[in-house]
Amino acid sequence: RLSGGGPVLEGFSFDRSTPFEAVLRHPLHATVDRQAVTARVELPELLPGINFFNATGQPLCRFTFILGAASDVLFQEDLQLFRLAAETLPRPCIIKTDWLPWQEQREATTIHLHLQNWQADTPAALLLSAGIEFGVPVSNHVIQYAKRTGSTKLLRVG
Repeated sequence: RLSGGGPVLEGFSFDRSTPFEAVLRHPLHATVDRQAVTARVELPELLPGINFFNATGQPLCRFTFILGAASDVLFQEDLQLFRLAAETLPRPCIIKTDWLPWQEQREATTIHLHLQNWQADTPAALLLSAGIEFGVPVSNHVIQYAKRTGSTKLLRVG
């Protein structure tokens, strides 16, 4: 059950080659409120070369934060199979910061996320993740995400 044993997953990095902590060397303070169906992430002041690093040299970066839900999986003994405890889940809330030059210092900011159409008794866990993307400008209005240059981490499970 994710909804009951989620804290074990907190801090899980989705990238082996570039751990989140290798790019942002400052802890992200994050909370998930299951009853209010909200999450908050405190993004620290970013100081390139001090607590924020870009090993790939891409010129632009942005952060992505996602609050979503994952159903518990239950074993149904009479049928001898696993099934999802929640058949329908709300769409995730996704917030992306603006693309900015990675060398530019940024002030600390707080990100607020809210999941719509959620019932507190849903047999599922709320998952809060953070990602760092790097990109290259293709034109004045188009930025191309650079594959395999960022990192993603599971911050909280609620």
